[in-house]
Amino acid sequence: MTAFDISYSFYVVQNVKTGLFLPAKNTKSGGATAQEFSGIPRLFARKRDARSSAKWWCDGVWFMSGGSLGGYFDDPDDPDLCVTRKPERKLEDLRIVPLTYTLGKPMEIAP
Repeated sequence: MTAFDISYSFYVVQNVKTGLFLPAKNTKSGGATAQEFSGIPRLFARKRDARSSAKWWCDGVWFMSGGSLGGYFDDPDDPDLCVTRKPERKLEDLRIVPLTYTLGKPMEIAP
């Protein structure tokens, strides 16, 4: 790294069985818990945010009553908040991985 390199550090959620990542949010197709893992990771500035997102994803597909997949889910006791359970989603199949990006260079994901 030279004095002019600019680096950013993030965390990603990776499925240990497939190597794929919790995907970047696509608001056109609904909330983040409705999406399946892909090769394009969602980036988290803090490890605890990645861990929280992994937990919500494992709990199932969350949506607001009326069928909307949008919204901000911060209160699981909200009466308008609904979930379709996905028992095949397991937290032990996921890991939180640090990722470093230096401008102009490929991303580095910890092994």
